[in-house]
Amino acid sequence: MQESLYQDLLNVMDEYHLPYPCINLEITETAAVMSHETLMRNMNKLIERGVNFSLDDYGTGFSNTTFVIKYPFRIVKIDKSMVWSAMEDEKAMYALKYTMAMVKAMGMELVAEGVENEEHIRLLTELGCDFFQGYYYSKPVSGALFLEKLGA
Repeated sequence: MQESLYQDLLNVMDEYHLPYPCINLEITETAAVMSHETLMRNMNKLIERGVNFSLDDYGTGFSNTTFVIKYPFRIVKIDKSMVWSAMEDEKAMYALKYTMAMVKAMGMELVAEGVENEEHIRLLTELGCDFFQGYYYSKPVSGALFLEKLGA
């Protein structure tokens, strides 16, 4: 964690004329654990300019509600392991359902990772998920193929 990381990121965005509100940076709970004060300072400086932040891989590792409460995230990304577990286990379904309800009640948006079929989409839509990420839509692609798909 670098004290002036926010300025380096702003410089890159300015160089490429990227509108700040179009940028969403993903933070893992590992980064938050390593340097709380530096992370918070960098996040706040970028948020002042309109940059958004997501908490990545919620439901794994050290991830817990403290991160959702303490940091100014706009989006919480539910890890695929939570999604997949909920498809097979009733307790895991309750955990997913109430986690998503909590995040929504706090005014944040949700992304579900690991979406691989229509059953996932149906369930996650019913639970109030805002966005989906996974192989159902596309496997990872090269930068060149990504630009081709965009028509660029």
